[in-house]
Amino acid sequence: NIYGSDRSKLAFEEALHYARPLQSVSLRSSLILGGRTPGRCRKQSFVQFVEERFASAQLTDFFSDEFRSVVSVRDISAVIVWLLNQPAQAWSVFSGVYNMGGTQRLSRLDVARAIARSLGADESLIRPALRSAQPANVVASPADICMDSSRLMQLTGIPMSSAWVQS
Repeated sequence: NIYGSDRSKLAFEEALHYARPLQSVSLRSSLILGGRTPGRCRKQSFVQFVEERFASAQLTDFFSDEFRSVVSVRDISAVIVWLLNQPAQAWSVFSGVYNMGGTQRLSRLDVARAIARSLGADESLIRPALRSAQPANVVASPADICMDSSRLMQLTGIPMSSAWVQS
């Protein structure tokens, strides 16, 4: 399944905004970081993947040339709560599509190192790798899906922060 070949997200977005043009908001995200995925989930989060690699002391490749706008699940939750607390008449003003990502352009390598630091894990288990050196059919996502979230931050006043990654 090559990234982008399944247009279901875009199709839903278009259908939603066609059916409710003045009453709908779509929030697009990049890499979401937060706690463990609750319950049984088909796909683990990136944080869980990294944690499991450290827990099993597995040397793991992380791309230094694959970039994301990392956002905290707490920031996303704050935006959703903000939207739900707005009066119905306000929705016609801000209905539309918004990007929801952190303000920093971070590689998967940057994020893995930050997770290692936050866990006190052995950073020598992280091996820098180049996505661009992989066969085209092995990597099924775009190399750079950073996004500009300034419209959403201006609307809500909620910062989309990835500053924790630099600490």
